[in-house]
Order: sequence, then C-alpha cells, then structure tokens
Amino acid sequence: MKEAQRSPVNRCFGGNCPQNKKPIPQLREQQIKEAFITARQRKDANRAISNLLLQLHCALPQVLEAIKRQVERRNLSPYVLSVAIERVEQQRRRNGLSMQEIVEFENFKASLGPQ
Repeated sequence: MKEAQRSPVNRCFGGNCPQNKKPIPQLREQQIKEAFITARQRKDANRAISNLLLQLHCALPQVLEAIKRQVERRNLSPYVLSVAIERVEQQRRRNGLSMQEIVEFENFKASLGPQ
C-alpha cells in the first residue's frame, strides 16, 4: 500500500499559533503601507480620468488641459495629472498619437514646468 502524501498542516487555531515567527521590521511594514496607499491612489486616479473621458466625449490628450485646471482648483489630486501624463506617454510609445497630438502634448508638458 502506498503511503499518502503528507502536506503541512496549519496548527494555528484560535490564536494558538507558535511564536517562532519573526515580526516584520518597521521599515518593511512602512513600505507595505506606502505600496497599498499608492495602489489606491492610482485606482482613484484612473477612475477620475475615465469619468472625465466619459463626460467630455474626447480622447485623453485633449482632456489633459481640463485635468490641469481641476488640479489647480484643487478638485482633483495632483496624482491624477501624473497618471494621465503616463497614460498619454504609453499611447505615444504604441504609436497611438498623431504628430499634431504629440506636438500638443509636448507643449503641454513644457507649460507644466519642472516637476
């Protein structure tokens, strides 16, 4: 008779876990928190960009100026503008922009100044 394959058994029931696990260092814990916060901000930024695109019925490069004005009025987070710029740069790398849109995009980035 073949012996059954043994798999490790979780023996943590009702808080009776062995205490041999080392605690996560404080720095590592802070990095994990920052990663979750950044992921949440990116998700919110993408949602805000999608809502603007639906409301204005135009492409992302044309919406950048509206996003900039909303950020200046403090209606949107500055992170939304940076995510929108990243998305336009991705379109540019995929050759999804015309030459006119590329020129307008570069002028827009130049108008932002140093970041």
